[in-house]
Amino acid sequence: MAIAVPLEVAGGVPGFPTIPPAIPISLVAALLIGVLRWKWAPILGLFVGLFMLVGFTLSGGYVRLPTAGTLLGTSGVWLYVLGFVVTILASIAALNQAFRRKTT
Repeated sequence: MAIAVPLEVAGGVPGFPTIPPAIPISLVAALLIGVLRWKWAPILGLFVGLFMLVGFTLSGGYVRLPTAGTLLGTSGVWLYVLGFVVTILASIAALNQAFRRKTT
């Protein structure tokens, strides 16, 4: 997701906020993962991924998916969503693996 924001800015995506919420949310999540016990990382990753995906949807960001103006802008929006999906799936896989180890 780190590359998505600069792509959207460079692509001139309409309606893009001056300070994208993904940056402070990601920084807080990274700080918490660094401070909390490691076992909380997948749970926090799942929460942050879902939180950002819901926020993206509720803010109307999905409207920019088909055409965000330029190739750079459209690529940035799609990478942003892909980042959410990968974060959610990786967190689910990590949680699944953590619970499997405890039961066997």
